[in-house]
Amino acid sequence: MLTAALLTKLTPFLLGGWLWIWQQSKKKITPALLYLLALALLLRLVLLFQTPLFYAPDEEAHFNYIRYLALKKKLPTELHRTNSRSKDWEYYQPPLYYLLLAPLYKVVHHWQPRNLSLQVYSLRLVSLFFALATAYFSSRLLWSQRNPFPALAVLLFFLFLPSYLFLSVMINNDNLLFLLTALALYLLAEDNWGRQRSLLLGLVLGLSFLTKLSAIVPVAVVFFYWGLKFISSPAQRRELLQSFIFLFLLAGTGLALVFWRNYYSFKLWNPEAVVNVPVYWASYQEAWQRTLPYLRQTFWAAAGIYNNLRFWPHLNSFLLSIAAGGWLILFFLRWKKENLNVFPLGLGKNKFFLALSAGLILNLLLLARFAWLYRQGQGRFLYPSLLISAWFLLRGWTAGFYFLRWRSRWGWWGALGLFFLYYALHFVTFNLVKFSQL
Repeated sequence: MLTAALLTKLTPFLLGGWLWIWQQSKKKITPALLYLLALALLLRLVLLFQTPLFYAPDEEAHFNYIRYLALKKKLPTELHRTNSRSKDWEYYQPPLYYLLLAPLYKVVHHWQPRNLSLQVYSLRLVSLFFALATAYFSSRLLWSQRNPFPALAVLLFFLFLPSYLFLSVMINNDNLLFLLTALALYLLAEDNWGRQRSLLLGLVLGLSFLTKLSAIVPVAVVFFYWGLKFISSPAQRRELLQSFIFLFLLAGTGLALVFWRNYYSFKLWNPEAVVNVPVYWASYQEAWQRTLPYLRQTFWAAAGIYNNLRFWPHLNSFLLSIAAGGWLILFFLRWKKENLNVFPLGLGKNKFFLALSAGLILNLLLLARFAWLYRQGQGRFLYPSLLISAWFLLRGWTAGFYFLRWRSRWGWWGALGLFFLYYALHFVTFNLVKFSQL
């Protein structure tokens, strides 16, 4: 409660500090970036140490998987339903994330075997590192000295989107998947199909499959982009075929290892149906009416073990409505043949944009399937496509700025930064108060 009160009193000064730093950044952008990173780090550290142990989705199950590997030195072979008393329903997940964290757990456990808090905090710190690296690669692939605003705008999403802010410091394999996805897209955006780069990209895709099967989303983006390049660049086809072999072999090896482990341990190729509790909807309409609000709210600002702490739950509808209205304005401006590049947002390479959009569509289909089968339409399942999701939202919002005749890019970025900082600061304060009441 003391931390929440202190953060509440500091909020006006932190927001005022942003406005002052932002004004100075017209000459040099580095101070503004450092200020944003410092605040993002501060808020994450507050959530990391103030969130009660295991008060995040599936955190205890992920922790038990790491502990099992560290202490028993073998992969688990048992399966239990989600929310079972054994707290081990994540045992069916691909093992890379847990294998990486097991040595750290073993060291901390050997040093402080009875200090559960220290063990959890040390593992959460790894997630913090993954999150900052994800933000770096996601913004870096859009960076341009001539037009830094796409990278800066996307960076605000990765640093201060409330739900992601919370998730990014909890124990879960999603954070490693997000990092590998960002790294794969960063490598893909360079459009280098040489042998070394193709091997590196294929390795990243293979490791993504060994982290979580949701890696099918970034893998689909890469191969869709490859297909577009193959069709449109006849002169590069020999090089592209060579790169395809590397990508297919390395990504396929990662997926094959996951299937082999599943069959060896559980006698199933994919134990998803055994672990997750099936749900039977009365109709498609009921599924849609229940899933869509839950998806919106948990994408924007939710925390807690069951995403039960919803902050400003109706704001997300307002933000989505503004973005949708902005896209209508964009179509109107195109019809009027006016300049649409007052606020360019990067992704100018049509093939890359189409590949990312295809990945988002696949991500939405997979999420819809999971929601229909198991009533788990959580917003975090869309985060493998957070980059392109952020782009679509930002493109709609910026159209509104254009419509209001606000032509200053610095003014747009300053206002966007102020909104995200205000949103994130109040989200953290809200959750600290709720945590103190548990």
